[in-house]
Amino acid sequence: MDEFDGYQVRQPHVGDAIVFTDEYGRDINALVTAVFGEAGVLESPHYPGGKSLSMPCLNAVWVSVDERKQDPYGRQIERDHTSIVHAHGQPAGGIYWRWSGDPKNEIIEPTER
Repeated sequence: MDEFDGYQVRQPHVGDAIVFTDEYGRDINALVTAVFGEAGVLESPHYPGGKSLSMPCLNAVWVSVDERKQDPYGRQIERDHTSIVHAHGQPAGGIYWRWSGDPKNEIIEPTER
């Protein structure tokens, strides 16, 4: 399997298990429901080092982290975000996806409030 900057370069598919990091920085196991784009390493003299990771956006579903959200089938599922960007393309500490084993983004303070 190829890697770039510590991230696995592999194409996600519907039904794959991923890690979704929510707006609070919590990691949640999720399943892919839609894929928008292709995974790969792009080459251009305009990128630092001449290369950049390109990962698709995803839609996903996960089990609610709120234990109070129950229905007759058990804990409810959620899909609060769509077109979720990959961790490599998200400078903030949340609302991104990654493969299990990939590095987690650092929580940083906003540059402006």
